[in-house]
Amino acid sequence: MTPADGNSDAPGGDARFPPTRWTRVLNAQNQDPEALNAFCQGYWYPVYAHFRRRGLTPEDAQDRTQDVFVRLSKPDALNGVSADRGRFRTLVLACADHELSRWRAGMSALKRGGGEPTISYDQPEATFLLDLEVTSGVDSTLDYDRDFATNLVRQVLKLLQREYQRIGQGEIFETLGPLLTELPEHGGLVTLAERLKSSEGHLRVRLHRLRHRFAELLLEEVAQTVANPAEARAELSHLLAAFATT
Repeated sequence: MTPADGNSDAPGGDARFPPTRWTRVLNAQNQDPEALNAFCQGYWYPVYAHFRRRGLTPEDAQDRTQDVFVRLSKPDALNGVSADRGRFRTLVLACADHELSRWRAGMSALKRGGGEPTISYDQPEATFLLDLEVTSGVDSTLDYDRDFATNLVRQVLKLLQREYQRIGQGEIFETLGPLLTELPEHGGLVTLAERLKSSEGHLRVRLHRLRHRFAELLLEEVAQTVANPAEARAELSHLLAAFATT
């Protein structure tokens, strides 16, 4: 038994496909800024890490990250921003750089806790994750894309874990989940099979199903960050290439 497939936008085409979460948010900015806030929650860390690599202190990076997502929730969010608007990843990076320029020029009037809405994120976790990295102070788009991809994989793993827990296979996920991002050691599947009181062959089938569902969820989540779902596979390939540099 495998988790039931989730809903996804099929690749290919234009108006034939329902709008993604990202395009719905952009189209409804004036009416539903909270929808944008909810969508941005999962992408707090890549922006925060981007600012830290640009030399900002943890507190200033948190403030500027907050400013980025607050501004994205406003009707004039795209004013002065030039980016590939078909991809959430590139639009947010452009907004981040624009916000940093404004702040460094002394033009930003936003202050943390100044009556503006906030974006919820586990900030101590973000600081901890960044502290694990070797930050040379050299900024690059590749670093940002890698953080975006890593964050995406982390989100999908959480979704997959919840799926397996709902069908009573949480132990299967806990045992095989690490093998989604790394290869098993020689003889490792035999050991895991013994732990689950299963055969190696049966465990290989379970691992294949887990990897297949993981790939499906990755594509579904990426499809929600592009304007046209037809671009999802290309975007996923780009992000996986960035993730491979970790």
